[in-house]
Amino acid sequence: MGYVLGLDLGSNSIGWALVEEMGRKVLRSGVRIFPEGVDRDKQGGEVSKNENRRMKRGMRRQVFRRARRKRQLRDALVKAGLLPGDSAEQQKFDGVDPYVLRVKGLDEKLEKFELGRVLIHLNQRRGFKSNRKGAKTKEEKGMLAEMGELAKEIETSDSRTLGEYLHKLKLSGGLAVRIRGKHTRREMLQQEFDLLWKKQREFYPDILTKEFSEYLDNPTPDPISAKTWMNDGLIFGQHKMYWPKSVVGKCELEPKERRCRRSHRLAQRFRMLQEVNNLMVIESTGELRALRAEERAKLIDYLSMAKERTFDEIRKHLKLLESHGFNLEFGDRRKLLGLSTDVLLSGKKLFGKAWAEIPESRKNQIVNVLLDDGIEEEEFRRIAREEWKIEGELAESLLKEELPEGYASYSLKAITKLLPFLEEGLMLSGRKGERDALHAAG
Repeated sequence: MGYVLGLDLGSNSIGWALVEEMGRKVLRSGVRIFPEGVDRDKQGGEVSKNENRRMKRGMRRQVFRRARRKRQLRDALVKAGLLPGDSAEQQKFDGVDPYVLRVKGLDEKLEKFELGRVLIHLNQRRGFKSNRKGAKTKEEKGMLAEMGELAKEIETSDSRTLGEYLHKLKLSGGLAVRIRGKHTRREMLQQEFDLLWKKQREFYPDILTKEFSEYLDNPTPDPISAKTWMNDGLIFGQHKMYWPKSVVGKCELEPKERRCRRSHRLAQRFRMLQEVNNLMVIESTGELRALRAEERAKLIDYLSMAKERTFDEIRKHLKLLESHGFNLEFGDRRKLLGLSTDVLLSGKKLFGKAWAEIPESRKNQIVNVLLDDGIEEEEFRRIAREEWKIEGELAESLLKEELPEGYASYSLKAITKLLPFLEEGLMLSGRKGERDALHAAG
């Protein structure tokens, strides 16, 4: 006599029953309940048990990196002769009003130690730098609006730099005016650094053009210049906020290539065609049949115009009976995905109907730039203005958009090779002896 063990696996429980195979008699049954692997917030949503620890660890790292950057900057300035080597002497200059020096340095010669004090102050108040990652929080949007108002105030006050504006504000209001509570953009400080560097180089050509030694994680000195300081160095450098491309998995078909982003237009079409080619209709009799040529073409057009389509919508669009099913319609699956990136960019707030008239190569170029996390806001605006001929509200709206995260299984190179055969209607991988896209693409 045989037995059948039935299991019901839940997120925090396992139900089981032991049944006789022939008599269908339940011999034993029970349930084992265990704690969830997540905590719950006040609304009942899932919260990782490690979230609190992860946030505190992130704060410790931030404090450590900030202290290390300041320490390295002081060491570099001491070696260059722009700060005294004695810490007690350094504290004397730390007490000097930096805003006075920042204004003076635009027109007159600063003493070496005064110049060092200015560079340290720019490092301490270096402003906000956006990570350009999609929609902002309510708090962040308010901060960005405040920085926009500050930029207008600087312009109307006839000030050349942020430091000059804050110095004027301080003189006009005395101790009653709080100038440290203002949110500033990093570009404001970088612009001021440029002007100060250019003027002071007239007085210290040997110091401000020599190579400073910057010690990071190893004792090998890296020469840094004014440009390096602004982008990756001790004053305005910022730890990268994104995973480097080196950690992205390799393609299964092109092992030397990295996997393609899911948000890429070709990756989305690849996935859509793969599913459409695998889709089969279950007749009322239970028999399976492939989509007819006209049904396939109709479905591809239908999916291309939406982020997703439910199987009920597909049935209705293809004029099938409610009794007809699909082989991919099983479990909790209720839909097929479309081309979400195209749908997003053709929205009313972005390109609208004009998106359909843009050449395919230009569309791919736009998406490639949107997916590039390394492009800063100003560089993005420049590309939009000079290469795409768009600016103003459309450029700012594109800047705020966030495309879906994640990576496909294949690289862009492999997807490009396979797409023509998927367009023909071939399955990605067929049964033995059948022609499929993988073999057709070599």
